[in-house]
Amino acid sequence: MVEASDHGVARAADGKWLPGQSPNPGGRPKGISLASVLVDELSVRDARKIIRAMFKRAKAGDVRAFEALIERTDGKVPTRIAGILDDEGAEQPIPLRIISDKP
Repeated sequence: MVEASDHGVARAADGKWLPGQSPNPGGRPKGISLASVLVDELSVRDARKIIRAMFKRAKAGDVRAFEALIERTDGKVPTRIAGILDDEGAEQPIPLRIISDKP
């Protein structure tokens, strides 16, 4: 079954857009990302000003600025997953097997 959306564009019964249909047919041009625009528009001097401002905010106690700096230098901290509790209530590690084709 096909239904019309609020934008006058047809959708399938499950709500997904039909092939070739979109409420934003122009969309964002392919190949253009925020990162590429920033690289094109920001000078090294601009980037240094932004980094200095982030350091200043982090030193003043802005936790978000600190997190942003750390995540962009050391990588994002993984979220800890609680282990399984045994009969005595002690936490046991969750056995994980990582499968990778990389050595």
